[in-house]
Amino acid sequence: MHSFSPTEKALLCQAAEHNYPNNPCGIMDQFISVHGKADHALLIDCLNESSKLVNMPSSTICFFGRRDCVHFKSFYLFFKVINSNVKHKLSGENNPFAERQKSCFKAAEICGKDFLRSVTLEDLEKCKSKMDQETYNRALHGVEEDKRTLEAAEVLIKGDFNRFGELMNASHDSLRDLYEVSCPEVDELVEIARKTKGVYGSRITGGGFGGCTVTLIDRDAVESLKDAVNV
Repeated sequence: MHSFSPTEKALLCQAAEHNYPNNPCGIMDQFISVHGKADHALLIDCLNESSKLVNMPSSTICFFGRRDCVHFKSFYLFFKVINSNVKHKLSGENNPFAERQKSCFKAAEICGKDFLRSVTLEDLEKCKSKMDQETYNRALHGVEEDKRTLEAAEVLIKGDFNRFGELMNASHDSLRDLYEVSCPEVDELVEIARKTKGVYGSRITGGGFGGCTVTLIDRDAVESLKDAVNV
């Protein structure tokens, strides 16, 4: 019997998504499932299908209802996940995820690259006049999001949660305004979180068009956030 490596397993799962429900997904969910490790984030490079564990300084991921937490530098932090209860469909015909994927490939082709991952901001600006506004916006999000992701990994290792929160906020704003994958309910949850004292940052997570938000927050602010969301 053939023994599959973790990466081979992830790619087989991705292929199943592509071939059966017709969902042209990436590799994030599959890679974190097979390469994930407790107390670490996972930095994934979709261009060469590689990943790197990023140590999270004594942090933890919690859903509402869980009371455990981990101490770090005299204070407690949570990543809180809040469900908007807006269901999305990212497979089959008229798939908004696939439409955005096509825009990214189109922008890369105009810039003379095979993938958007290889396009720099300078490349994009030089070719802006050759693109329609929608294609440019979606490509701009992708190019800038790559930079945010790399910086987020660096500041997470350092424990600079203020900057990490700023990057979370910038990511959501770009996903909302440029990539256009958010929705009013998710935006409202993000705004409620950002107005809550003790929140470092909040953004949509997952495939978009509904789903959940993730918020980095001090432990002492959790109840205030819950009350604000309930109201």
